[in-house]
Amino acid sequence: MSKRKVLTGLFISCPIFILAGCDNVSASDNQEIIKSQVLSNIDSTKTLGAALEHRQRCESFKWEDGADEHGRQTITYTCDMSASATNDIWKREMTRFANGYASLIESAKRSIDQYNEACVANGSDPYCFKKEPDNSKLKEGLSAAKKLAGNQIIKVKQVIIWSVLPGTEHPVRLLSAKYYFDFNNDSQSWAKQQGDNLLKDIYNNNENNNPIIGLISYKAAKVNCSYREIAAACNYLKLKP
Repeated sequence: MSKRKVLTGLFISCPIFILAGCDNVSASDNQEIIKSQVLSNIDSTKTLGAALEHRQRCESFKWEDGADEHGRQTITYTCDMSASATNDIWKREMTRFANGYASLIESAKRSIDQYNEACVANGSDPYCFKKEPDNSKLKEGLSAAKKLAGNQIIKVKQVIIWSVLPGTEHPVRLLSAKYYFDFNNDSQSWAKQQGDNLLKDIYNNNENNNPIIGLISYKAAKVNCSYREIAAACNYLKLKP
């Protein structure tokens, strides 16, 4: 059987990433099984290996043979990326998020000011009392959002791990595909598992499928749940592991 296999579709949301393989292969051959795949529904002119090894986003990459806790042979692909593009996305979205809190505070103050002006103008109304804005929660939320926006991403890498079991019906499976984001304050190092967009991320070679957006959404939901008690944000957090 040829090690080069044309595949019509791969569904990364499923736990099993099935590729074709050959019997009696060595560790170095295991890498070739992965690299030689052609995903015809994505790009029939390029192998998976060519896509993984010619990404402008990767400053460096490496392939490693290994074994997991079950004794299965594994292949690990690591792409070390420039952090600047991911950091730009983080800064832009988190600054926008913080600005949203600042706008809410200003809007609440403006509403109270308008009420108080009307109250003073109608001094004969005995039930009209001046109000003081209670923006304490919003201000705490703004502070939390600004703190997030002030963080800087200093390292980004993508790690994809396959298991290779020569001689079995389905010898290759995707075990994990994650991005790792390290921040400058040393207190945060986040991992984000990729799903259906993994292949698009590999072949499109741009930031459109960068999972940092998912981490931004998660952090924003934590702030919104804590300081605004938005039900949708709190429910979103319950769905996350």
